[in-house]
Amino acid sequence: MDSGSHAPQQARSRQTMARLLEAAIAVIEAKGLAGVTIPDIASAAGLSTGAVYRRFADKDALIRTAFLQLLEASQVMNREGLSRDRFAGKSLSEAL
Repeated sequence: MDSGSHAPQQARSRQTMARLLEAAIAVIEAKGLAGVTIPDIASAAGLSTGAVYRRFADKDALIRTAFLQLLEASQVMNREGLSRDRFAGKSLSEAL
């Protein structure tokens, strides 16, 4: 988590955080970055606006955290999908 968020300690809190970040991405996809509001994200996650602000200092911190999570997931998928073992012994055309 970045400095504008509070890392959850309990399992239920981690689940809530995951739901909140998923909701943030869904709202961004639906409304565009300029149209995103904390109340919209809170509603999509099934949370109160206050619950969001208890976890994040502001909307920017929430959006940064959501994007960082997406980037980290993408990096993991790329590492797994592009591992050396997967392409060992294959020609370029076979690998493509």
